[in-house]
Amino acid sequence: MIHFTVERVVRVSPETLYDWMSDYSDRDYTGPNWSPKEGVRRAVSEQDAQHAVFTDYYGRTALNYRATKQPPFGVEAEGFGNNMNAHVSLKISPTTDGARLVVDFRFDPQGAAKLFAGLMSGTIVRATTRQVDSFLSDLSTAPT
Repeated sequence: MIHFTVERVVRVSPETLYDWMSDYSDRDYTGPNWSPKEGVRRAVSEQDAQHAVFTDYYGRTALNYRATKQPPFGVEAEGFGNNMNAHVSLKISPTTDGARLVVDFRFDPQGAAKLFAGLMSGTIVRATTRQVDSFLSDLSTAPT
């Protein structure tokens, strides 16, 4: 299992951060702070105030997620793929300057990917952390 946490403080209200992070879209991963070279894209099949169903494509890997929204301060998502499963827990709390975002990631390689989990872990941590930072950069540069 590859387990890590990304924590950031953002200068927006917790509600604004929650709205941004829980509004899934096919346009995610396409903002001005994303490199098309990463080969990441999202396809959302359904969404409402309580949940979302979407697929994230990371190059040749696809994870089918079901997210449960816990307004105003959290999202829990389970992802299942051919060579990896995932659990993502997003928690938002108020700070004196805005909001604290804590995202707990658990990736569980399946099948042959288990053999390479040790080699993949550093790449997955760096890429996923970069994605969180890109989402937050998109938030700070989004038109109001």
